[in-house]
Amino acid sequence: MDTRGNIGIDQILKEAEMIWPQVDLGLNVRDERETVRSSAVSSCTGEFANDYADACECFYLFRIIHRMSEKDPAFAALTGDYYFSRFSHALIPIDSVPLIERFSDYLKADAKQSEKAFDLTEYLAFIRHTAKEIAL
Repeated sequence: MDTRGNIGIDQILKEAEMIWPQVDLGLNVRDERETVRSSAVSSCTGEFANDYADACECFYLFRIIHRMSEKDPAFAALTGDYYFSRFSHALIPIDSVPLIERFSDYLKADAKQSEKAFDLTEYLAFIRHTAKEIAL
């Protein structure tokens, strides 16, 4: 068993945030992360609200970091992939193929717009709509 999982997602995310200024990616996303989490939790009515919030937050971080890959490709790849693995891990307890398909469709559409800044408002709408559609 991976003992790092016992640290907790919030602690890991905080530690990763401390690295960002060192590589000068210009990421200051604390408020946005809280908005994503809050939107995800408030959109759920079932037992998976925290898992869904973790997944949504990690997916958000994965996308914004990969959008900035030209500034530091190695850091963006490693850190972005780390958050994608945390995203995948958060989906395991939910165990929903339709939810995974919704995120896959979102990723495909978002990747086509990689020259644009990440649209947080659009992502929040996706979070709310998906939670209702999947009945989380």
